[in-house]
Order: sequence, then structure tokens, then C-alpha cells
Amino acid sequence: MEREIFMEARNLQYFYGDRQVLFDMDCQFRRRTVLGIAGASGSGKTTFLNAVAGMLPDGVRITGELRYQGVNLLQDRQKHRALRGTAIAMVPQNPAESLYPLHTIGAQFRFMAESRGRQAQWREMALEALRSLNMDDAERILDRYPFELSGGQNQRVCLAMSLLQQPELLLMDEPTSGLDVAAQNRVLDALAAFRARCDASIVLISHNLGFLAKTCDCLLVLKDGRTVEQGEVKEVLAHPRTEYTRRLLAAVPRLSALEGTGEGRELP
Repeated sequence: MEREIFMEARNLQYFYGDRQVLFDMDCQFRRRTVLGIAGASGSGKTTFLNAVAGMLPDGVRITGELRYQGVNLLQDRQKHRALRGTAIAMVPQNPAESLYPLHTIGAQFRFMAESRGRQAQWREMALEALRSLNMDDAERILDRYPFELSGGQNQRVCLAMSLLQQPELLLMDEPTSGLDVAAQNRVLDALAAFRARCDASIVLISHNLGFLAKTCDCLLVLKDGRTVEQGEVKEVLAHPRTEYTRRLLAAVPRLSALEGTGEGRELP
């Protein structure tokens, strides 16, 4: 059965000063669907996620449409900002971008819960979310500052906060980088449960085509800010239409060997 489209990018173009970074991007976000975005460094993957999330630095101009519930968010920046942290959540590759260095992890969970009127349950909610991501020392982590944790721990903290927001669209930039196999699998288990429970859409950026092959329903391949392939992940990887995608696949030693890497958990 075709899954509902709740957000759509149409002819999205992104300019940084006089330089164009994204060209004619079209993308649909469907409920309970995992979209993978692949491409070499500098292909525009993170830029696209930032545009969807409304995280726009000074000097940026975007044209086209990003439609949500009949509204073009590119023309209604106030609504776009209001959706970030509610309907749209993003876990950056560098967690330092979204965690406050001068507040403990617990304080940041509490602030988030208070903003949603759930301050009475914040600690229980935080502990449950952290433990679901294989962070068994969750009590200790709540009392720590971000600089006292590893990059992988901070990444899982950001993911736990995002899952508690119960967004419609969860954007994740290299979500398993820096994690061991066991932690990767716990992240994927948590994402699977989240998608089933919340009817959400998940977008994953990864340099690892094997990870995307095993976790995504659809795949979008970017090169120099342009879409070169888009479709169901199995079809794109089995029958790549462009030389660029074939080169990306060739960089993976054995795609069939990915089943034994610890990155082989499929999201239902």
C-alpha cells in the first residue's frame, strides 16, 4: 500500500552567496518510510538535511518549495522554525552542534520536557530513552556535561532527545559513526520501534552504502548537489543507472558481505 506523503521538496535550489550548492532537488517524505541519502563528501547531503530542517546560516538563499500541510515552508520561515524540534528533529553528525556545553545532560532533558509541559516526568523519560540506546549508565550520564562524554555517547544523547520529541520527520546525519557494532544495533532497534510507534519518516545520511542497503526503503544518490539516482533501495543498488553510482558501489568490497558486519538490522 502506498504510504502517505506528508512533506515534499520541489525544485529546491540552495545558494550560498553567488555559489549554487543544490540544484533542482525533488524529494518526497512518506510516513513509516526510511530514506537513505548517499554520495561522496561535498555532494550536498548535509546541506539538503539542513535545508529541510530550516537550519539556514547567514548568506543562504533557497528557492523552490518545501511543502508541509499545504504550506511552503521556504516562504513561511516562522512556521518552519516552529516545526523544528516538534514535527522535525535532526541529529547532526557532530553532536556539539546541538548540545549546550555549560549545562548537564540532565538539565538539557529537563529543558526539553518543560518546553512541552512534561517536566514532572522528565527524569524517567530521559532514563528510559538513554537505556533503550544501550546506555546502561544513564543515571551517571544525566549528571555529566557534554565535554565529559565521548562523541559516540553524545550522539546517542542527541538521538534520545530527538526520539522523545516524537517528530513526524527524523533527520540523521551519519547516525552510527563512532559506534561499535552492539551500539549500532541498539540504535537501529530504537529507530524501528520509534517508526512503528509514531508513524514517522526517517532520513539517514551515510557514506556506508551497506548500512543504507540494510536499513532503508528508498535511496537518493547525490553528486555535486544534483540527484543522479532515486528509487527503491534494492532497485537502485541492483541496477544502478549511472557510472557515479556504480563507482560508489565499487568502493564497497562486498555488498553481500554486509549481512555480517553488525550493520545488517533491517527496519520493519
